[in-house]
Amino acid sequence: MPESIELAQYGLYSLLCRDPQVMKSSFKSPVSRLARLFKKSRDAWKEKAIARQERLRAS
Repeated sequence: MPESIELAQYGLYSLLCRDPQVMKSSFKSPVSRLARLFKKSRDAWKEKAIARQERLRAS
């Protein structure tokens, strides 16, 4: 199952659901698209958090 492999690659499989059938029926969007969007969101959050932390340390 390619979706499971992609989700496992991003560490999102356990975040969404452990049962692939439930996961597929829970979302209308393709799982591969969800994984990509969740990864993008996580990376943007990390970037902002690091910038905020550097700004606080500089103060």
